[in-house]
Amino acid sequence: MAAMRKSPMLVLSMVVSLAGPAAAATDSLGTFGDWQAYAYAEKGGKVCYAASSPKAAGKRKAFLTVTHRLSDKTRDVVQVASGFVYKKGSAVEVVVDGFNKFPLFTDGDGAWAATPEADRALVGAMLKGKTLTVSGVPATGAATTDSYSLNGFKPAKDAIDKACK
Repeated sequence: MAAMRKSPMLVLSMVVSLAGPAAAATDSLGTFGDWQAYAYAEKGGKVCYAASSPKAAGKRKAFLTVTHRLSDKTRDVVQVASGFVYKKGSAVEVVVDGFNKFPLFTDGDGAWAATPEADRALVGAMLKGKTLTVSGVPATGAATTDSYSLNGFKPAKDAIDKACK
């Protein structure tokens, strides 16, 4: 399970999908407020995910995703792709609406919840929330905080739930 959570291929798939036309095999399920939903087929089953970018990340290609992967029987896997490599051994803190805090572990430029239960708790807070912040420490440079809008997350999640039953 942990290997799937930090798969570089998952990160690459998401980046390619968010890039647009180059990802011909990826189907858009729609844009919902500040979130987009996508699905694509891979060996062993379908992958569906909702994705959003922070409100201000400069030139970094940062994003947050929630993924269902049928071949692994995983649902609601939360991933942060920061656009920079995190400091080795550091953690990321995700905060929904200023008070619901969730720690994520890091590997390279990604961060994930440690367990499926932690993913479900975070997604539950996201469904009820309005804003989400991600705070982390790069391998070089000062700590960063990215702010995401949760406007449209619920219908985007509904779309991936329907597409990956």
